[in-house]
Amino acid sequence: MGWRGRRGVPGGGGAGGGPFSAALVNFGVGLVVLVAIEAVVVLSVGGPAEFPRTPWLYLGGVIGVVFIALAALTVRWISVLLFGLTSVAGQLSAAVLLDLLTPAGPGLSPLAVFGCLLTLAAVGIAARRPA
Repeated sequence: MGWRGRRGVPGGGGAGGGPFSAALVNFGVGLVVLVAIEAVVVLSVGGPAEFPRTPWLYLGGVIGVVFIALAALTVRWISVLLFGLTSVAGQLSAAVLLDLLTPAGPGLSPLAVFGCLLTLAAVGIAARRPA
């Protein structure tokens, strides 16, 4: 199997079973590593007195699995570079929007807005099709 022409390891170039198997492998490896780390922590420090009762706290794992599956699927159509840039641009845009709507702390700096705009410009440049 050559690496030339592959658009990303998890999304693959058709080898490996597709995005859902990539998500399953990612989730499985992550689960094994987290269980091993947690076992060390519980044996050395002890377990929690009780688990959180707020149900939305447990959605992070499900959202993570869905994100990995969608990322592996999306990388087949767009490059890993463009996927990474759009992910970062989306997070930065949401952060700027949150800072505007719910100001807290030092507030929104012009440098943060410039950085967000620069990332959006990079997405535009990366998304251009060669002539």
